[in-house]
Amino acid sequence: MCTVPVLRRICRESYSDPQEVYATLKRRGMDLVTITDHDSIDAAESLRRYADFFLSEEVSGVMPSGTRFHMGVYAMEERDHTELQRRRTDFHALIAYLRERQLFFSINHAFSRLTGSRNDHDFALFEQYVPAMETRNG
Repeated sequence: MCTVPVLRRICRESYSDPQEVYATLKRRGMDLVTITDHDSIDAAESLRRYADFFLSEEVSGVMPSGTRFHMGVYAMEERDHTELQRRRTDFHALIAYLRERQLFFSINHAFSRLTGSRNDHDFALFEQYVPAMETRNG
């Protein structure tokens, strides 16, 4: 069992202590653990010592239309964080990097007003370029 969607259900949009999150997830039977902070990998620092932890991040970006998005990027390396932050305001450059590095990624809460309204072109780009979509946040 993987914790990517489960973490959001347990911790919501909160700022939880990473060690407490890890302990809770392990008690609940999770085999793998990750944390997806917004535009940061700092919380993951204390969890890197665990063999069952993998580094992930929720990248805040901008679509060509100017609308905003949140994208989950999973099983990445620290060097990826720097490059993701550099490219996050250019959707096509971000997608090119993710594909080049063969990183798994998802568009998060695409149907929520959390990042503003979307237009048809945004959804067309998600369908064309993004391999997964978060269907429930929280």
